[in-house]
Amino acid sequence: MEAAHDWVSFRPFQKQFIETALAKAQAGKKTVIANVHPGSGKTLACLAAADLLFQQGYINRVVVLVPRINLAEQFETDWAEFRNRLPWKPTMRELRHMPNTTHLIHDGADGYITTYDSLVSEPDIHYRSIRHGKTLLICDEMQQLGVDYDSTVTMSAAAVERAIEFSVMYFGLSGTPYRADGSRLLGATYSEPDGDGICKLQADVEATYRQGVAGGYLRELESVLHDGRSVMQKFGFDPEERDLSGMERNFYPILEYPGYWQPFIDHFIQQVSEDKEFVDRRLCGLVATYRMKHAREIKAYIEQKYPHLRTVLAVSEDGTKAHQSLKAFREGNYDVLVTVNMAYVGYDHKPICNIALLTAYRTEGYLRQLFARGLRVWDAIPSEKWQQICRVFVPDDVRMVDFVNKMRNESEIGVHDKQQPKERETSANGERLEQQELEVVLDAFLTDIYAMGATPNGDLNPQQYQIIEYARRQLKIPVASSTLMELVKMLPASFIGVQVAEEEPYRLYKDRMVDVRRELSDRARQLDKMRDQPFGTTYGALFARFGKGVEDCQSIQEIEERIQAVLEWMRKGTDDN
Repeated sequence: MEAAHDWVSFRPFQKQFIETALAKAQAGKKTVIANVHPGSGKTLACLAAADLLFQQGYINRVVVLVPRINLAEQFETDWAEFRNRLPWKPTMRELRHMPNTTHLIHDGADGYITTYDSLVSEPDIHYRSIRHGKTLLICDEMQQLGVDYDSTVTMSAAAVERAIEFSVMYFGLSGTPYRADGSRLLGATYSEPDGDGICKLQADVEATYRQGVAGGYLRELESVLHDGRSVMQKFGFDPEERDLSGMERNFYPILEYPGYWQPFIDHFIQQVSEDKEFVDRRLCGLVATYRMKHAREIKAYIEQKYPHLRTVLAVSEDGTKAHQSLKAFREGNYDVLVTVNMAYVGYDHKPICNIALLTAYRTEGYLRQLFARGLRVWDAIPSEKWQQICRVFVPDDVRMVDFVNKMRNESEIGVHDKQQPKERETSANGERLEQQELEVVLDAFLTDIYAMGATPNGDLNPQQYQIIEYARRQLKIPVASSTLMELVKMLPASFIGVQVAEEEPYRLYKDRMVDVRRELSDRARQLDKMRDQPFGTTYGALFARFGKGVEDCQSIQEIEERIQAVLEWMRKGTDDN
């Protein structure tokens, strides 16, 4: 690489990608594998490298493969913009998104972009184009493809494997070291199995979430977790209560139950509305679901309850309309996007800063891709006006908490690296829901909400979250609740001139439920004794008022309503009868 090149516009890993690609070409090697955290800027890195390879005569055309049409269009737009930002005069002309036609590269272009589906549907026309010149093949989001350990291949992976054979160079770009189904990335090299039987990807270039936070181009994360409770019944068994926070699988029916998802969405929409009102009207939110029916229900709910927000749906069964919706959302015509797997890979819209996740996918690759939709730093808003943070609203199941903790650990180290700079350079989701047991959800509802900040000092239990959130909204403070909690913990007790009581440990919802049930029982027994009537008479009066037995109550609110009724009867000296 010539020293005259000015690299100030490139991040460290982008510089490394370009240098690696040129070194490989000079050495007569073909493949560059990059494991890059979503949102880090791999598109600019690979296109800049392609332009220099073009300039130095190693290639004379470029073919780019992506998972979806909207990403193909985005790739074309990105290159048109990046050409004007390169610190050297670009050589490579336009790259155009092309349908399957006889001639894929026309005048004014030096390559084209298409989808993996287009390659599979008519592979020969693409093979001819690739063989026709010295072609660089770029496979973006290649975690969508893979080769299984027994050497069997998916249909699209087999087509790509053939295309690689016809190319003179190959860039494999991925956001994860494996596909969601566990198969290896195409063309990648892996280590021998370690003590746990894991073969590690030996990528040529890597960029992590930690590096992105430290470099200031990826946002820190605040995770707002929503616990829930359900009454479930297996075939042939009695109903049983389950807390979402104790479940690792088979919890998706809870996420689809209105008693859970509606207050979940209410909480999400409250934050989206606040950001738009107090920070910038262009900020927006993304809702990810698993089923199209659920996505349509959520869109209808938001439109009916929050008509001030413009909501758009993007689901694959809507075909061209779905891609138009994604484009319209990126153009700023909507405030909330509701989708099913159509925006979780490669969709770049920096105003997204709130994400609601109501799917049961829990593979790391899928979650990293989805979270990344809100992680890109947006410089359009001054830092003094807004804290660059991504809020993810997620269920409180076991596997989600594990993933959030992993992301938080990386973010925490990244924040430390940013405060003490030190250059650190390192060399569609195929998941299906597990088979459900034969059981049904009889009832489900949201219980507690708490938050995990970018560091443990920002964590808030449900009571703290409720208080801090209320204060933050009343004062219209455009920072995360977890950030305010970090500041609160920094204050000495003497600062406010009083002795600060030691914080009471958080008590589980089920334990608090036991307490209110005990209080109701004591109050009912007290009223029965006052009236000299058998114990249980007051419970009968409660059933007459509410139409439901105390033993069937599933929430603290229901029990507290009955306590208030008993206190009312004690004051009046009589019940409703």
